[in-house]
Amino acid sequence: MRDVVDTLRCHGETHCLVVDRDGRRIRGLITAVDIARRLNHVDLGAAPTFAEIFAGNCTALGLPCVTLAKRDLDALMDSVELDPTQEVGVDVEARTVTSRAGVMTAGVPDGTRTQLLDGTWDATAQLLSAGSAIEDTAAALPYLRDFAE
Repeated sequence: MRDVVDTLRCHGETHCLVVDRDGRRIRGLITAVDIARRLNHVDLGAAPTFAEIFAGNCTALGLPCVTLAKRDLDALMDSVELDPTQEVGVDVEARTVTSRAGVMTAGVPDGTRTQLLDGTWDATAQLLSAGSAIEDTAAALPYLRDFAE
């Protein structure tokens, strides 16, 4: 089981699909949490925070989600409270937020920034654009090939 935990950790995964290749059936799903419980709480690393989940969901929808230094965030909040009709701009490429409070440096992870700038944030569109490559890959996977229906 420790090998499974190490493999999951190495690949950043939290689940393992158990497949019976001979019977061409899915036998089950093992979660890292289940393994940790059975191995007396092996440290699997920190669980994602709400902020990380929220940021990931925003990216999946093509919405920029940036961070600001506390003093910049306070200045932005004060500015918006004084004038809620002002325009607040987010420039993902320049990594800035602009308002009447000024231009502030925004935190945007490199991978997220690339996805938003390249338009690769939409996983469904990426899959659809792959065309027959998905069917070809699925046909080559031993646990999907000749799968019992």
